[in-house]
Amino acid sequence: AVDELLLWLKSHGAQWNNVELRHIAAHERGVFTTSVIQPDQVVLEVPPKVMLTPDSCGEEEPLAAALKKSGASHTAVLLACFLDQQASRSSFWSPYFAALPRSLAHLPLLTPVSQVDQLLQGSPTLVDIHHKRNEIDKIYDYLDTSVGIVDTISRDSFMKAWGAVESHAHSQGDGEPVMIPLVDMVNHNEPPSLKLKKQGNNTVAVATRQIRQGEEVAMSYAGGTQAVQQIFRQFGFVDRTLRVRLKIPLRLTPDDIHYEQKKVLFPAYLVRTKAMFDDAEKYTEEKSTEDLFRIRTFPSHRILWCSPEGLVNATSLKIMKPSMEEALKFLRFVTITGMDDVEQLCDSSTPPECKAKDEEHEKRALERLAVELEFQMKAFPTTISQDDALLAKGDPWAPYVEIRRMEKRCMHHFIQLARGEEFELPGPDPEADIGVWLGLGVLLTVVGIIFVGRQ
Repeated sequence: AVDELLLWLKSHGAQWNNVELRHIAAHERGVFTTSVIQPDQVVLEVPPKVMLTPDSCGEEEPLAAALKKSGASHTAVLLACFLDQQASRSSFWSPYFAALPRSLAHLPLLTPVSQVDQLLQGSPTLVDIHHKRNEIDKIYDYLDTSVGIVDTISRDSFMKAWGAVESHAHSQGDGEPVMIPLVDMVNHNEPPSLKLKKQGNNTVAVATRQIRQGEEVAMSYAGGTQAVQQIFRQFGFVDRTLRVRLKIPLRLTPDDIHYEQKKVLFPAYLVRTKAMFDDAEKYTEEKSTEDLFRIRTFPSHRILWCSPEGLVNATSLKIMKPSMEEALKFLRFVTITGMDDVEQLCDSSTPPECKAKDEEHEKRALERLAVELEFQMKAFPTTISQDDALLAKGDPWAPYVEIRRMEKRCMHHFIQLARGEEFELPGPDPEADIGVWLGLGVLLTVVGIIFVGRQ
């Protein structure tokens, strides 16, 4: 199928210079140089005719037409176009479809839900995976209602098609996704040796540096901004050079001072919803005190960032502190002791974000952040050390174990930062642990690089 794809691409104007496709594992392939490549040299060139975009399908393709009318996302329309073209026996892109990998079982979206739930219990990444599954299910339901697809495309096949499209699509300059045959055979690495750019109407991959003969060329799938968990969810591998992102639900609870006055300063829809559930649960005897506490708790989600896994130095603090400040703005509101101070120290957002009144107020907010993160860490079924042991033994689900370990380490670092404690990196080898006193510019670097690509 790959040979037919290359012939098809060449017949329509695609070019590749001083590179060849090689199989690097049972179901993996990569693009390797056959001679030295110089910086800025064009390595791959693909004309727009062979690219599959949301605009590749018109009114005659039912799924794409239906989603275009609905105002669905570009990725959803591209998926629909992909399915429309796959269903056509005379599709122009048949050689491309035939060369796509038959199995994408390594993608979290295509791994059994129960298995993912077990592996990522307590992980913020699990929430993102479920959100994406729900988004795809809603698109499927819409298409079944508007066009009727249940007899021709199963929900499982629809999910697999999404995985194929999302793991092979690149982003154009305007952010619109596009599937680019040949280019999507280039694997991922950070830093990359190739970058995409426009050259006339064509898309070209040019060298970012000199590339040795026999070296595998690589591009960045991350675009320089994505977190390690986003790449894991979309592509199924872990890149340890990317930052760790934690979306944490910080809380105003019934135990907090001035809870009744503070809860009404949250968004009105949330206040109404909580009140409705609270009224209903008062008459339900089966509900436990813990359930009622959860219902009456008001969350505010904040994003915390950590530097690449294992990297602990002055740069880490520059990444962590700005996001910690965003969390503290809310927690200062939670821990403020006088409602008169809200008007003086807080803004008008819902919920309010506040400055610290004094050193004691800041200490309370910092301690609350540590407590909230400890609460989140209790949701994980394993400890950092237990994850280290699993990885040392070569756990078959290593990417999932590594993701949850990264998140726990990030939480652990924020707890230490909030309490002014020493940075520690627990690991299977005590001699490999690293300690850094906060505020000291001690430069210690432990960098891991992973080179895994699309299969």
